[in-house]
Order: sequence, then C-alpha cells, then structure tokens
Amino acid sequence: MANISIKLTKTMETEADVYVNAGLYDSREELVSEALRYYFRTALKANVDAAVKMYGSGEVSLGRAAEIAGVSYEDMRQILKGRGIGIKIGPESVDEAEEELSKV
Repeated sequence: MANISIKLTKTMETEADVYVNAGLYDSREELVSEALRYYFRTALKANVDAAVKMYGSGEVSLGRAAEIAGVSYEDMRQILKGRGIGIKIGPESVDEAEEELSKV
C-alpha cells in the first residue's frame, strides 16, 4: 500500500477528531482511508448511472459512455445489456450520421 500525504483544513481536522475521539476510528488516517473507499464506490456507481442514461438517450456513443463510467468498452456493453439497453451499432441514416458528426 502506498503512503500519501494530504492536508486537511482546520474544519476537517476538527470534524475528523470528533469521530476519532468517539472511538469510531483509531486515527485520522483510518477515517480518511474509509472516506476514500466510500467515495470511490459511490462515485463509480454515479458515473455508471450517468453514462447509462446518456447512452440510452443517444447523447453519447458507447465508447464515450465507457469513458464517463470509467470502465472498459466491453464492460460498458455488459452493463447496458444488464440494464436492458440495446447496443446501437452505427447511424441508421445519412441524416443521423451528419447529426452525430455535428456533435463532435
């Protein structure tokens, strides 16, 4: 595990100490580690949800949805499939292709 150094504001230190002094965490470091684990779990789910919504509404391509979600192209395909969203392969008409190009 890598060691990193972060600076907490005075307010963050005070709030962290409340949890440490209450015995919920052994140290500020433990609290910050738990906060980061929670953030990564929550942020990933929110990013996936946003990417699914944007792909489903036609706002973004499958590749862009994968970037937003922070997952691979194939993982995004599986996520969409699991949520009942069909994968669209290419534009269905010249007009649709021109519209997609205008968004770039």
